[in-house]
Amino acid sequence: MMRLLRHPATSSIAAALLIALAYWFSQAYFEKYWEGVPYASPAALENRLLAAERYLAAGGYTVKTHDTLGAALQQLPEGGAMLISNRVSNLPKAQVDQLLDWVARGGVLITRPDFAPDSDAKDSGKEGGLEQLPLSGAFDTWLHYTDDDERADEEAGDGADELPAQNAAPAGKPAADYGRDAVLINFPGIAYPLLKDAGSTYLARGPKAPQPLWQDADDGEFLLAYAHGKGQLILLNDLPFANGDIRRFDHAELLGKLVALAPKRSVALVLSMDQPRWYQVLIETVPLGLIASLILLLVGLWVAMPRFGPLLPEPASDRRALLEHVEAAGRWLWQSPLGREKLLQAVRQETRKLLFRRWPQWQRLPDDKLHAELAREFKLDAATVEQALQWPAARIPIDFTRQIRTLQLLRQHHDR
Repeated sequence: MMRLLRHPATSSIAAALLIALAYWFSQAYFEKYWEGVPYASPAALENRLLAAERYLAAGGYTVKTHDTLGAALQQLPEGGAMLISNRVSNLPKAQVDQLLDWVARGGVLITRPDFAPDSDAKDSGKEGGLEQLPLSGAFDTWLHYTDDDERADEEAGDGADELPAQNAAPAGKPAADYGRDAVLINFPGIAYPLLKDAGSTYLARGPKAPQPLWQDADDGEFLLAYAHGKGQLILLNDLPFANGDIRRFDHAELLGKLVALAPKRSVALVLSMDQPRWYQVLIETVPLGLIASLILLLVGLWVAMPRFGPLLPEPASDRRALLEHVEAAGRWLWQSPLGREKLLQAVRQETRKLLFRRWPQWQRLPDDKLHAELAREFKLDAATVEQALQWPAARIPIDFTRQIRTLQLLRQHHDR
């Protein structure tokens, strides 16, 4: 072995292996490398439409961001566009009417409709349906959740490796970021379609829905544009314009094209909806409940009014009669679980002491013979004597009174 290492060629190979091993070890364990970490600034955390705001501002638009829809309704951009980042749910009818009037005057409203109360019902005329949703009811359009099983079956039938012709990547567009999770938006006035995230919901229209002005390439399941007066109402199945979504597919370009539909270059961005007060929801949806609540309040006040009079004088603290204390003690014993049994046993013991003092020979008699002797001596029914001396305390007041009265009769006879 030592002779092999002394050979020049062998020594060179061993040195090369050691150098290669040292290089690999240093690269694997000691080399510094950069790793990308997602970062969101405090401004982006506070405003989820910050990227959309800056994108539109860079395009020459006057952008105003509002925390709530109520604040935006106070400063409506006449002839401009408005993006509501949440779906329009639980909106008072007054706010919906104000929005639609603004659209009719030439505004462009971009939003997402609400889910129908019965999301499995496709007939909008069904009771308890879109009447409760003013905006969805006005256009007979609502949201449905995507059936993943049905979509998987359709994809299996079309082939997992081939994209349908209608989903082919458009000319001039990179196809690396395009797949089955994207849909095509045929925007009017543009030679190529735009790509949008498919999302997990789709738009559904009822029989009373108006004819859309234009829509996406999938029969309006992802975007519907309705003409309303001089303006347009744009309904999407989801709103991919938040900070983390606007950079995907063609979402930024889609937002720019949508706000460009407005005649003026002013945009209002709404971050959240107003939560209506409980009494507003009560008046809008359950007027009968408000009436019932007022009636209950009036009845409660009427019941409580006698207590609002002057203070009554304190009752005189006279000492009650002894009979009232006895009556109260008897009533308490009668209402307690074992009170009746204690009362009856006490009377029985006193009665037996008096009887055996008068007739000592009866102490050794069994119960049945004792009852017969007492019935013969006092001219009573044997069953009545047995019930008074042997039976448990009766639950019915009249039977319990009969037991006590029989024992009292035996005591009074002995006293005479």
